[in-house]
Amino acid sequence: MNATTQDNTKLFSGKADVYAKARPGYAKAATDYLSGIGINKNSTVADIGSGTGIFSKYLLDIGAQTYCVEPNAEMRAKAEQNLSSYPNFHSVDASAENTTLNDASMDFITAAQAFHWFDAQTFKKESRRILKPNGKAILLWNNGSPNECSKECEDLFQRFSPAPQKSNEGHKKLFENIDFYFKNYEIKTFDNTLSYDKELFIASSLSTSRALSPKDKNFDEYVKGLERIFDKYQQDGKISSPTETVLYIGII
Repeated sequence: MNATTQDNTKLFSGKADVYAKARPGYAKAATDYLSGIGINKNSTVADIGSGTGIFSKYLLDIGAQTYCVEPNAEMRAKAEQNLSSYPNFHSVDASAENTTLNDASMDFITAAQAFHWFDAQTFKKESRRILKPNGKAILLWNNGSPNECSKECEDLFQRFSPAPQKSNEGHKKLFENIDFYFKNYEIKTFDNTLSYDKELFIASSLSTSRALSPKDKNFDEYVKGLERIFDKYQQDGKISSPTETVLYIGII
C-alpha cells in the first residue's frame, strides 16, 4: 500500500456510523441489471472498498458469495455488524491494491463509490490476478446533478473547511483511469432520484470524505449552515436530489 492509499484509508475514520445511516442505496433497476448479467447464487464477487456494506448487501441478497474488501477498520466493523447474519458474507481486511484473495477466484469485481480512491495501475494488476478467465469488473457511482442547493453546499464547505479544495478536482483523471482500467466497457445509467428530510440531509453531507467532523474548529457553524440551506430549499419538509446510478461494466 503506497502513502496515498494509506492516507485515503483514513479519510472515513470516525464516519462509519453516519456513513451507514445516511449514504443512499442504488437504483433497484441497476441492481436488477446485475442479476441479468450473471451475478447469482453461483457467483463469487469481490466488492472492493466495500465500506459499511451498503452495496455489498445487494450482492448478498442476490445470493453471491461476497468478499467485502475494506481497509478501514471502523467501516469494516460496521459492515460486519450489519451483514454477519448472511452466510455468504466474507469480511476481508485488505486494500484494493492487495486484496489477499486467491488467484483466479472471482467471477466479478465490484467497486461502489470507491474506484476513485484506488491506485488505478496497481488495482488493474490485482484485478487481473483475482478474476477468473472471462470475469468482469463493475464500477458504479451515484451521481447527482449540480443545482443551486448543491452549489451552496459546496460554497459552505469551501468557507469552513480547514483544507479547501475544488470538488471537481480529479474528475478528468478519474475518467482517464476508467479508460485505462478497462480493456473495453459499456455504461448503463439508471434513475435514482433521492429525497432527504433535514436530519438525513445533514447526515448525508457529513458522511462525505471532504466534510468537516466534530473535531474541526468550525464544525458547529458548518452544521448551522447546512440547516439554513435545507430550510431555504426544502418543500414540504423534503429536498429532492436528481441522481443517477451509473455502472461501468467490462473486461480488464
